Amino acid sequence: MWINSLDCLSPPYYVKACVRTKRTLGPYPPTDLIIKPESRDRSYIRVANFSPETPEIDVYIGNRLLAKDLQFGELTIYITVIPGKYKLTLTPPGDRDNPYFSSEITIEERSVISTIAVNLLDPDARLKVIDDDVYVLPNKIFIKFVNTVYDSPPLDFILNLNKLFSNVTYPMVTDFKLIDMAYLYNLIIQRADTNEVIFNIPNIVLEPGKVYTFYGIGLMEGDPPFEVVASLDGSSYFLN
Repeated sequence: MWINSLDCLSPPYYVKACVRTKRTLGPYPPTDLIIKPESRDRSYIRVANFSPETPEIDVYIGNRLLAKDLQFGELTIYITVIPGKYKLTLTPPGDRDNPYFSSEITIEERSVISTIAVNLLDPDARLKVIDDDVYVLPNKIFIKFVNTVYDSPPLDFILNLNKLFSNVTYPMVTDFKLIDMAYLYNLIIQRADTNEVIFNIPNIVLEPGKVYTFYGIGLMEGDPPFEVVASLDGSSYFLN
Protein backbone atom coordinates (compact mmCIF):
# COMPACT_ATOMS: atom_id res chain seq x y z
CA MET A 1 0.00 0.00 0.00
CA TRP A 2 2.87 2.36 0.69
CA ILE A 3 5.66 3.50 -1.55
CA ASN A 4 8.52 5.31 0.09
CA SER A 5 11.82 6.61 -1.18
CA LEU A 6 13.40 6.31 2.26
CA ASP A 7 14.63 2.74 2.71
CA CYS A 8 15.28 3.36 6.40
CA LEU A 9 11.82 4.82 7.00
CA SER A 10 9.56 2.08 8.32
CA PRO A 11 6.57 2.39 10.65
CA PRO A 12 6.55 4.48 12.70
CA TYR A 13 7.72 6.87 9.98
CA TYR A 14 9.33 9.28 12.44
CA VAL A 15 12.82 7.83 12.83
CA LYS A 16 15.09 10.60 14.07
CA ALA A 17 18.22 8.56 13.44
CA CYS A 18 17.23 8.25 9.79
CA VAL A 19 16.24 11.76 8.70
CA ARG A 20 14.39 14.74 10.07
CA THR A 21 10.84 14.00 8.99
CA LYS A 22 8.97 17.04 10.19
CA ARG A 23 9.55 20.75 10.10
CA THR A 24 8.40 23.64 12.25
CA LEU A 25 7.08 26.28 9.89
CA GLY A 26 7.67 30.01 10.21
CA PRO A 27 6.86 33.10 8.13
CA TYR A 28 9.94 32.57 5.95
CA PRO A 29 9.38 29.51 3.74
CA PRO A 30 11.88 26.65 3.55
CA THR A 31 14.37 26.80 0.70
CA ASP A 32 14.16 23.06 0.06
CA LEU A 33 12.14 19.97 0.94
CA ILE A 34 13.55 17.08 2.96
CA ILE A 35 11.82 14.61 0.64
CA LYS A 36 11.04 15.82 -2.88
CA PRO A 37 8.05 14.45 -4.81
CA GLU A 38 9.40 12.99 -8.01
CA SER A 39 6.59 12.69 -10.54
CA ARG A 40 2.91 13.34 -11.10
CA ASP A 41 2.61 9.63 -11.87
CA ARG A 42 2.51 9.06 -8.10
CA SER A 43 0.38 10.44 -5.26
CA TYR A 44 1.70 12.26 -2.19
CA ILE A 45 0.33 13.36 1.18
CA ARG A 46 1.66 15.31 4.15
CA VAL A 47 -0.02 16.39 7.38
CA ALA A 48 0.16 19.59 9.45
CA ASN A 49 -1.00 20.32 13.00
CA PHE A 50 -2.60 23.76 12.93
CA SER A 51 -5.09 22.97 15.71
CA PRO A 52 -4.25 25.50 18.45
CA GLU A 53 -5.86 23.61 21.33
CA THR A 54 -4.11 20.29 20.62
CA PRO A 55 -0.39 21.13 20.88
CA GLU A 56 0.69 17.56 20.03
CA ILE A 57 -1.03 14.83 18.00
CA ASP A 58 -0.29 11.40 16.57
CA VAL A 59 -1.38 10.81 12.98
CA TYR A 60 -2.40 7.45 11.53
CA ILE A 61 -3.29 6.61 7.95
CA GLY A 62 -4.96 3.22 8.10
CA ASN A 63 -2.93 1.29 10.65
CA ARG A 64 0.28 3.13 9.85
CA LEU A 65 1.71 5.73 12.19
CA LEU A 66 2.57 8.64 9.93
CA ALA A 67 3.48 11.17 12.62
CA LYS A 68 4.18 10.90 16.34
CA ASP A 69 4.01 13.97 18.62
CA LEU A 70 3.35 16.32 15.72
CA GLN A 71 3.40 19.70 17.44
CA PHE A 72 1.36 22.78 16.67
CA GLY A 73 2.87 24.54 13.66
CA GLU A 74 4.68 21.45 12.37
CA LEU A 75 4.34 19.81 8.98
CA THR A 76 5.45 16.30 8.01
CA ILE A 77 7.40 15.28 4.97
CA TYR A 78 5.50 14.10 1.91
CA ILE A 79 4.79 10.38 1.93
CA THR A 80 4.20 8.57 -1.36
CA VAL A 81 1.01 6.48 -1.34
CA ILE A 82 -0.98 4.32 -3.69
CA PRO A 83 -4.24 6.12 -4.60
CA GLY A 84 -7.33 4.92 -2.77
CA LYS A 85 -9.44 5.37 0.35
CA TYR A 86 -7.70 5.64 3.71
CA LYS A 87 -8.88 6.06 7.28
CA LEU A 88 -7.14 9.11 8.72
CA THR A 89 -7.04 9.23 12.53
CA LEU A 90 -5.68 12.04 14.71
CA THR A 91 -5.17 11.18 18.38
CA PRO A 92 -3.62 12.49 21.57
CA PRO A 93 0.00 11.31 21.82
CA GLY A 94 0.10 7.61 22.62
CA ASP A 95 -3.70 7.30 23.00
CA ARG A 96 -5.07 5.76 19.84
CA ASP A 97 -8.25 4.57 21.59
CA ASN A 98 -9.53 8.13 22.12
CA PRO A 99 -9.10 9.93 18.81
CA TYR A 100 -9.74 13.61 18.30
CA PHE A 101 -10.81 12.89 14.75
CA SER A 102 -11.24 9.87 12.50
CA SER A 103 -12.57 9.90 8.95
CA GLU A 104 -12.09 8.33 5.56
CA ILE A 105 -10.21 10.34 2.98
CA THR A 106 -9.72 9.61 -0.70
CA ILE A 107 -6.31 10.11 -2.25
CA GLU A 108 -6.77 10.47 -5.97
CA GLU A 109 -4.38 9.37 -8.67
CA ARG A 110 -1.56 11.84 -9.37
CA SER A 111 -2.47 14.05 -6.41
CA VAL A 112 -0.27 16.14 -4.15
CA ILE A 113 -2.13 17.10 -1.00
CA SER A 114 -1.62 18.58 2.44
CA THR A 115 -4.03 17.51 5.16
CA ILE A 116 -4.43 20.19 7.81
CA ALA A 117 -5.76 19.58 11.32
CA VAL A 118 -7.84 22.56 12.45
CA ASN A 119 -9.70 23.01 15.78
CA LEU A 120 -9.75 19.32 16.76
CA LEU A 121 -11.55 19.90 20.07
CA ASP A 122 -14.64 21.22 18.30
CA PRO A 123 -17.40 18.57 17.93
CA ASP A 124 -17.54 19.61 14.29
CA ALA A 125 -13.78 19.21 13.95
CA ARG A 126 -12.47 20.39 10.65
CA LEU A 127 -9.86 18.66 8.56
CA LYS A 128 -8.81 20.53 5.44
CA VAL A 129 -7.53 18.54 2.49
CA ILE A 130 -5.64 21.00 0.31
CA ASP A 131 -4.43 20.54 -3.24
CA ASP A 132 -0.74 21.50 -3.49
CA ASP A 133 -0.47 20.85 -7.21
CA VAL A 134 -0.01 23.48 -9.87
CA TYR A 135 1.94 23.35 -13.11
CA VAL A 136 5.07 25.36 -12.48
CA LEU A 137 6.39 27.75 -15.09
CA PRO A 138 10.12 28.44 -15.32
CA ASN A 139 11.09 31.66 -13.56
CA LYS A 140 7.57 32.07 -12.18
CA ILE A 141 6.27 31.90 -8.60
CA PHE A 142 2.88 30.63 -7.46
CA ILE A 143 1.36 31.19 -4.02
CA LYS A 144 -1.92 30.59 -2.22
CA PHE A 145 -3.29 31.51 1.22
CA VAL A 146 -5.20 29.39 3.73
CA ASN A 147 -7.04 30.81 6.76
CA THR A 148 -7.14 28.13 9.50
CA VAL A 149 -8.00 30.58 12.34
CA TYR A 150 -11.51 29.77 13.52
CA ASP A 151 -12.02 33.04 15.42
CA SER A 152 -10.65 35.11 12.55
CA PRO A 153 -12.36 38.02 10.79
CA PRO A 154 -12.07 38.09 6.98
CA LEU A 155 -8.45 38.72 6.04
CA ASP A 156 -6.67 40.46 3.19
CA PHE A 157 -3.31 39.14 1.99
CA ILE A 158 -1.03 41.89 0.68
CA LEU A 159 2.36 41.24 -0.90
CA ASN A 160 4.59 44.17 -1.85
CA LEU A 161 1.56 46.45 -1.48
CA ASN A 162 -0.49 44.36 -3.95
CA LYS A 163 -3.68 42.89 -2.51
CA LEU A 164 -3.50 39.35 -3.84
CA PHE A 165 -6.34 37.79 -1.83
CA SER A 166 -9.32 39.59 -0.30
CA ASN A 167 -11.89 38.65 2.35
CA VAL A 168 -10.36 35.26 3.11
CA THR A 169 -12.59 33.77 5.80
CA TYR A 170 -12.12 30.65 7.93
CA PRO A 171 -11.58 27.96 6.63
CA MET A 172 -11.08 29.29 3.10
CA VAL A 173 -8.34 28.11 0.73
CA THR A 174 -7.57 30.46 -2.15
CA ASP A 175 -6.56 29.39 -5.62
CA PHE A 176 -2.93 29.59 -6.61
CA LYS A 177 -1.93 32.96 -8.01
CA LEU A 178 1.05 33.86 -10.16
CA ILE A 179 2.99 36.76 -8.63
CA ASP A 180 5.41 39.30 -10.04
CA MET A 181 9.12 38.65 -9.60
CA ALA A 182 10.93 40.66 -6.93
CA TYR A 183 14.20 40.47 -5.02
CA LEU A 184 12.37 40.49 -1.68
CA TYR A 185 8.74 40.43 -0.61
CA ASN A 186 6.99 42.21 2.23
CA LEU A 187 3.86 40.54 3.56
CA ILE A 188 0.96 42.31 5.26
CA ILE A 189 -2.13 40.61 6.66
CA GLN A 190 -4.94 43.00 7.49
CA ARG A 191 -8.54 42.74 8.60
CA ALA A 192 -10.77 43.08 5.56
CA ASP A 193 -13.48 44.84 7.57
CA THR A 194 -11.34 47.56 9.19
CA ASN A 195 -8.01 47.49 7.26
CA GLU A 196 -6.19 47.05 10.58
CA VAL A 197 -2.77 45.50 10.01
CA ILE A 198 -2.41 42.44 12.22
CA PHE A 199 0.72 40.84 10.77
CA ASN A 200 3.70 42.25 8.90
CA ILE A 201 6.79 40.35 7.80
CA PRO A 202 9.52 41.99 5.64
CA ASN A 203 12.26 40.57 3.43
CA ILE A 204 10.74 37.23 2.43
CA VAL A 205 12.69 35.37 -0.26
CA LEU A 206 10.61 33.46 -2.83
CA GLU A 207 12.48 31.57 -5.51
CA PRO A 208 11.54 31.39 -9.20
CA GLY A 209 10.07 28.08 -10.30
CA LYS A 210 8.71 27.34 -6.82
CA VAL A 211 5.24 27.00 -5.31
CA TYR A 212 4.34 28.22 -1.81
CA THR A 213 1.38 28.15 0.56
CA PHE A 214 0.97 30.71 3.33
CA TYR A 215 -1.21 29.72 6.30
CA GLY A 216 -2.83 31.90 8.93
CA ILE A 217 -2.69 29.83 12.14
CA GLY A 218 -3.31 30.27 15.88
CA LEU A 219 -5.96 32.41 17.53
CA MET A 220 -6.96 36.05 17.29
CA GLU A 221 -7.92 36.00 20.97
CA GLY A 222 -5.81 33.71 23.12
CA ASP A 223 -2.79 31.46 22.81
CA PRO A 224 -1.11 30.52 20.60
CA PRO A 225 -1.43 33.95 19.01
CA PHE A 226 -2.14 34.52 15.33
CA GLU A 227 0.79 34.19 12.96
CA VAL A 228 1.46 33.39 9.34
CA VAL A 229 3.63 30.44 8.35
CA ALA A 230 4.74 29.35 4.90
CA SER A 231 5.41 26.01 3.23
CA LEU A 232 7.25 25.04 0.08
CA ASP A 233 4.94 22.77 -1.92
CA GLY A 234 5.75 19.51 -3.66
CA SER A 235 4.80 20.53 -7.19
CA SER A 236 7.88 22.78 -7.17
CA TYR A 237 9.91 19.71 -8.10
CA PHE A 238 7.84 18.06 -10.81
CA LEU A 239 9.37 17.82 -14.25
CA ASN A 240 6.17 16.59 -15.93
